[in-house]
Amino acid sequence: MNELLTKVDLPRSTYYERLSKTDKTDKYAQLKDFIVKTYHDSNSTYGYRRIWKESLKVGFKNSPETIRHLMTKLKLKVVIFSKHTSGYCSYRGNLGKIVPNTIKQKFTETEPLKVLHTDVTQIRLRKDKWGYISAVLDQASGEILSYSISLSPNKLLILDTLEKLKQNIVPSLKPILHSDQGWHDGCKLIPETTFKRGYNE
Repeated sequence: MNELLTKVDLPRSTYYERLSKTDKTDKYAQLKDFIVKTYHDSNSTYGYRRIWKESLKVGFKNSPETIRHLMTKLKLKVVIFSKHTSGYCSYRGNLGKIVPNTIKQKFTETEPLKVLHTDVTQIRLRKDKWGYISAVLDQASGEILSYSISLSPNKLLILDTLEKLKQNIVPSLKPILHSDQGWHDGCKLIPETTFKRGYNE
C-alpha cells in the first residue's frame, strides 16, 4: 500500500480519509427522494422554500438552505413563466393612439391616485395550463385598485379590470395609467385619463 501511495503521490492520511467518506451512507437519501417527488408532483414549480415547508409537514428537520443545496446537486430548477420561454406577449401592434411618454421612467410619485401602473401577469398552473392576472396598482400607496383573473389573456380581461378601476376613480381625477405596449393602449375607458405608452423590454 505504501508503494502504491508513493507512486500516485497520495498521502496515506488522505487516502484513508477519502476511503472513509465513500463507505458512509448518504444521510440525505430519503430527503433527496422526497425532494425529487415533491418537485415533479408540482410540475417543476416548487422552489426550495415551498419544498422545505412540505418537508416539515412529513417530519423532516432540515433548514431551507439544506433543501436549496440538495436541489442544486440534483439539478432541479424551478420552471416558471419567463418572457424568454413563453409564447405569450400582450403586444398586438398599434391598437390605439400613441400618447407622449409622460412619466419618462421617473417612478417617484408620492400623491395617491395620480400615477397608476397596470400589467398582465402570467402564472403557470397545473397540467400545463396558464392563468392571467390583470391588475392596477397605485404608485404612491402601493394599493391594488382593481384586478381581474382569467384563463385567457384577452381584451375582456383588460376591460373588466378597467371597469372595476372606474369605481375607485372620481371623474375629477386625471391619473396617468402606465402600461406596457399591450391591450391597454386600445382600452381607453376612464374619461380624461392619460395613457402613457411603456416599453416591453
